[in-house]
Amino acid sequence: MPQIDINTLFLVLIAISVTVAAMLASVGSRADKSLLIWSTAYLAQAAGFLLISLRQVISDVLSIWLGNLLVSMGYSLLAAGLLNFLHRATSKWVVLVPALLFLNFLYLFDNLEARLVLGGLTNTGQMLFLILLLRRHRFEIAGRGKQILTVCFAVGATLSLIRPLTVIAGVAEIPSYDSGGFAQTYTFLGINILSIANALGLVLMEKEQAEATMYSMARSDYLTGLMNRRSFYERINQLISDKKSKQYAALILLDLDNFKPLNDTHGHGAGDQMLIQAANRMSGCIGEHDVVARLGGDEFVFLLPFLGTDQQQAKASALEVAEKIKNALAEPYALTSGSSTPSENISFQYRCTASLGVQLFSQGQRSREAIMREADMAMYAAKTKEKGTIAFT
Repeated sequence: MPQIDINTLFLVLIAISVTVAAMLASVGSRADKSLLIWSTAYLAQAAGFLLISLRQVISDVLSIWLGNLLVSMGYSLLAAGLLNFLHRATSKWVVLVPALLFLNFLYLFDNLEARLVLGGLTNTGQMLFLILLLRRHRFEIAGRGKQILTVCFAVGATLSLIRPLTVIAGVAEIPSYDSGGFAQTYTFLGINILSIANALGLVLMEKEQAEATMYSMARSDYLTGLMNRRSFYERINQLISDKKSKQYAALILLDLDNFKPLNDTHGHGAGDQMLIQAANRMSGCIGEHDVVARLGGDEFVFLLPFLGTDQQQAKASALEVAEKIKNALAEPYALTSGSSTPSENISFQYRCTASLGVQLFSQGQRSREAIMREADMAMYAAKTKEKGTIAFT
């Protein structure tokens, strides 16, 4: 078995931790503090390993207790950074539990084996907590970075158990912190490698999440959170390009009838409130495969893609959804207007109907422009005839 000097591994680990901390801090920002917190985690571990390596130079309190505590705090800060990344509050227990456990080191200066077991089990628990966070919130995190980190923390938990299990099983003796042997050598060699892998995983996760956020923003309406015009056009183009499908689909175009008077009387703030409430109501009226988008202003569009192969049944289904939308939007809206000071705002109710145009079409048979044009004509026919009604073509 190759022998590597433990003090050399400590030196390399300190250098890696400081370098990674500097790199994370350089790409971090005040807007997103996750990378800055992770940078602090690496600095804490660098300081901890430095104190541990100075065992024969400084006091035991600094080397044994504070050094190991800082290493453990590094893992706590990794968890705090991950919670910040997920926009979750960090519980004080994430930091306090490891700190309280390491208080026992003050009474274990003469018992290396007890320290190895306590420290190893504590660090293993911290690794498992990090894995739990990644698994619990996996659907909120985009990309492959979370998978890399999950593997790294799983390997880290395993490494943290090597020395405690070696001591408990009596497989080999570990006479001092810098002694050689399988348990010591491969534990610290693994920690060196994982320090680099963890940093790559953190940066990749941050990058992929930022890209996913930008992609979502480019496809969503900034005010209502609905699809925007661009993403809706992509969706309907996909639908009408499927020439093999025999199913009918429907497009519903609507315009809010009394929206402009609201803006003119109570201001755009009240108008924005109503648009948001209207969007929420519309989202609650459609099925799993249906989509709704804001085209602009007070104009919205729905796409109902799978209405079956029977024309009359498809028409009835489309009109049923349109009626549901019309009734939902006709309910009064609770709005506020007035001063920017909350105490001076005026609360009021506002009623606003919607005129809807419904266009039924066969998938793969017509162009998007033709379908939108027919639905637009139907909507204006409804608005001209009587506001708050539905017209079908």
